[in-house]
Amino acid sequence: MYFIVSFEPTREHAIYQNENTGKQFRVEDLLRWICRRFHFESSTGETGNRRLSLVYDSTELRSHWFLEDIHIRFGSTVRCMVKEDRIPDYRLFLQIRNETFDVFDAKLHPTQTTILQLRIVASHKSGIPLSAFRLVMDTNTELFDHVRLSQYDIDYRATLTIQTWVGWSDFYTYAIKGRNDSNRYTKAVIKLLSSDELVRQYMLQVALYIAAHYGNVDLARALLQLGARADRPVGYHPSRQWCSEECLHAEYFRCPIHEAIESQQVGIVLLFGSRDVAILQKPDGYGIKPWRLALRQETSLKQREIALFILTKQFGGIRVSSKVTIAYRHIYIFKQWADRAREQIYAKYGVQYSSLKRKPLINHGESLLGYKILVDGYNNNFQDYYSTAEYAKEKMRTTCVTLDEREKIKLKNTEIYMRNFNVVNLLQAKALTNAASTQQTKGTQSSTIVSDSNEISPGKKLWTKVAKLYRLETFLLRNAIDLIEAGLITDEVSPTPSRHVCRYETTSL
Repeated sequence: MYFIVSFEPTREHAIYQNENTGKQFRVEDLLRWICRRFHFESSTGETGNRRLSLVYDSTELRSHWFLEDIHIRFGSTVRCMVKEDRIPDYRLFLQIRNETFDVFDAKLHPTQTTILQLRIVASHKSGIPLSAFRLVMDTNTELFDHVRLSQYDIDYRATLTIQTWVGWSDFYTYAIKGRNDSNRYTKAVIKLLSSDELVRQYMLQVALYIAAHYGNVDLARALLQLGARADRPVGYHPSRQWCSEECLHAEYFRCPIHEAIESQQVGIVLLFGSRDVAILQKPDGYGIKPWRLALRQETSLKQREIALFILTKQFGGIRVSSKVTIAYRHIYIFKQWADRAREQIYAKYGVQYSSLKRKPLINHGESLLGYKILVDGYNNNFQDYYSTAEYAKEKMRTTCVTLDEREKIKLKNTEIYMRNFNVVNLLQAKALTNAASTQQTKGTQSSTIVSDSNEISPGKKLWTKVAKLYRLETFLLRNAIDLIEAGLITDEVSPTPSRHVCRYETTSL
């Protein structure tokens, strides 16, 4: 075996010759020979590891490979380079995808850095909005935003876990994987949306934010058709609405359009801009317009294309007449005003006076009626709960199913009793009104007779009672069909109280 070793740090060359064919040499043996030949010492420090790397035929050689298996040609050159592997400051483990993100940021001081600053880095790395996850330690200890890392005794280069909403793992996974098989995973994401209206709107915004980060155009298009907004922040879960005024960091006002620009997803930006040009006027939480945000990104072909597209749409307008043209920035202001007006009318007067077809998810820093309140450090286990109305419906269905036969008979008898009671009262009222109307239609003759005679004879009293009974019997016969439909005339034996009521009412007539 005879080849040339090129040591690139000092640009020196050496000939490696091995005539001992009985022993198999590995790449690590060759590295030791190079260290002795060129007086190189590998080092391991706090910021990185300094080591040698061999490259042959554009392939990096692993230390455990055998030289005979590589088949290095006679007289060829093997390049030797010095590599320095940086050790990350922190590691973030995304549990739903079994993926680890290395964080290299000199601004993250081990004693001055807060949990919120590290969560912002985790959001940029994973593409998940801030309100959709939290950081926990290995001991499953929840970390709060305002607390520093040193107060939790978190060491430098520690590994923290990104924990999402419990039960939403498939939802996050399908939204992230949609870039590979968009058609199948888009249907899966839509199928996993909640039946509750407010939770559904929150999930739509979360999925649109993830799609904007990973460039899933088909999923983003489907979510926009379902009502998601690219110019609105993700917001908070309905159970966490009460703390929306306390979390006023600028990153919480980050919209899907801003995430798409920073991730340099050309297809997503073109989709958002083609559907509504006014979206490109939405500033982020720091007050930076999209066109300025695009120019601040790292220079690349994608960044250039995004910046040119936004700049061409930035200074245009809509021509209303031959002399009037409304700029896009003014149109965006008008749309924002109209959206606020519709939401306020919906909240004050109801759906019949508003053009909105669904209840808006408004963040006013107030808890929503019917949703469980999740408080950090008390009961916030990051688990999605049913609203009180949905829980009550589910509980009522279970109660009705578990009734025994005795309770069913009691319930049926009670319904029959109340139905008969109401029908008898209705018939009594109708009979009285008919009797009064017939007495009025007899004319003035009967009234003069009654007025002339101060005393009524017993015969007339008996005749009056007989006439009333006859009119009642005639009325009952005429309304027999109504009585049958009401359940008053049935083959079943009605309860005793209803019979007493009917007998009492009949005799009173």
